[in-house]
Amino acid sequence: MRNATRRRSGPTAADVMTHPVTTVSEDFPVEKLVGLIRRTRFSGYPVVGKGGKVSGIVSQSDLLRGLARVLGPETESLFREIEPDVGARLPVTARDGIKASAVLIGLLARPVKDLMTPRVETCRPDTPLAAVCDTMHRRRIHRVVVVDRAGKVAGLLSTLDVVRWVGRDLRKAGGR
Repeated sequence: MRNATRRRSGPTAADVMTHPVTTVSEDFPVEKLVGLIRRTRFSGYPVVGKGGKVSGIVSQSDLLRGLARVLGPETESLFREIEPDVGARLPVTARDGIKASAVLIGLLARPVKDLMTPRVETCRPDTPLAAVCDTMHRRRIHRVVVVDRAGKVAGLLSTLDVVRWVGRDLRKAGGR
C-alpha cells in the first residue's frame, strides 16, 4: 500500500484526458468515419478490436495518407501545384476525375483497420502528464490512448487537451 499514501506530485493523464471517448471498431467503414469526423470536434479515434482492447488509432492524417496511397502516380495531375496568383485552378482531366471518383468510392467502403495506425501509444490514467507529453514530443504524435488495467479505453489525451489544461492552469495562477 505504499502507492496509496504517496503524495501526488503533478497532473496525471486522468486529470487532462477527454472521457468518455468515442471508439470505432476495426470493421467500421471509412465512410462512416468521415461522417463522424465532420459531425464532431475530434479528428482522430481509438480503434478497438474484439474484446474492446485498443488495436490502433485512426485520424484525418491516416485518411489523407490512404487517399494518396490509393490514388497513386496515375492520378498525379490531381496534385499539381496550384498557382496562387491565378486562383484555384486545378488541372484535372476527365479521365483523372472519373478514376479518382472510383478510387474514392472504393476507399470509403473499406474498414478503418485498412487505414489506421496500428502502433498506438497508450498510458494508464495515473501516468504523470509530463511523461505523456515527453512521449508525444519524442514520437511526434498528437494522441495517446488512456487504457485501464484490462487494456480497454478509459480516455484519450490529445495535444489540444494539454493546451486547454495549461491555459486553464495559467489563468488560475494569474487570477484571470
